[in-house]
This record gives sequence, structure tokens and C-alpha cells, in this order.
Amino acid sequence: MINTKPPVKNAERAVIELRANLEDEVVAVVDSPLSSWEKQKARRRDQFQRLAPWVVRLMMLFMLAVLIGEIWYLINIFQFGLVQTGLPVDLAIRQLGPDLLPTPIPPPLP
Repeated sequence: MINTKPPVKNAERAVIELRANLEDEVVAVVDSPLSSWEKQKARRRDQFQRLAPWVVRLMMLFMLAVLIGEIWYLINIFQFGLVQTGLPVDLAIRQLGPDLLPTPIPPPLP
């Protein structure tokens, strides 16, 4: 029978060469155009992850401003009784009369 087992030194050298070959292949794969696209994709994902909290904060601020505006609008509508008129506030108040208002309106200036 032929001894197929290499000596230990040859085995260690083969492992070292195999690792070197694998590292060369890994470097070749990393330098490929597909890899640069993946790097760009990862960079964009990182940029988005840094930007996302600020986008969410701005959206929440905008929604809060809209909510405050709607509440203010509804308070004014129900305070002056202008639900069905669709007129500008000043004109509608004068047409509805002072009995619907909590305080009387001064007469218009001449």
C-alpha cells in the first residue's frame, strides 16, 4: 500500500497556501463591481438610517402643527356658531348677530 498521508509539515504548508489562495479570492470578490454596488447600497442604507429619525421627527412636528390648527379651527367654528355658513368669520358673525356670541361685537367703523 502506498502511504497517502502527507507529512505534517506538508499539511501545514498546504493549509497556509489554501488560506492564502482563499484570501486572494476573497479580495478578488470584494474588488468586483457587484461588491462595489453592495458597498454603495450599504452606504445608502447607513445614510438613510442616520436620516430616518430626523424625517420622522419632522413628520411628527408637521402632524402636530396640523392637529393644533384643526383644533383651533374647530374651537373658532363652535365658539362663533359658524358650522353651516361657510362665510368669512367677520362677515358671518355680523350676519348671525350678537346674540350667538359670548361678548357683543363693536359696530363697524365708518
